[in-house]
Amino acid sequence: MGSRSDSEPHESEIGKTETACAFVDTSWQAQVEGLVADERKDAINSLVTLRHGIAHGQPDDVTLVRVENYYKEIVKVVDGLRGIMQLE
Repeated sequence: MGSRSDSEPHESEIGKTETACAFVDTSWQAQVEGLVADERKDAINSLVTLRHGIAHGQPDDVTLVRVENYYKEIVKVVDGLRGIMQLE
């Protein structure tokens, strides 16, 4: 196993999404990059990092308010992805 600890950032989760979108339709990658502002990207990566920490018995300073704020930003991203992929 690698030497990375669970407190270190994982590969950007949104980066994985951008790559997958480009694989399906190259125009989607640019649209996803435009959709995901720094705050939204930070929310996704922070929530994933919190999840990994909790799963491995290292719950950081998790609060319901923090998770709710991350969730609100992530919902905006999911709604935007649905529009990009014309799923609405």
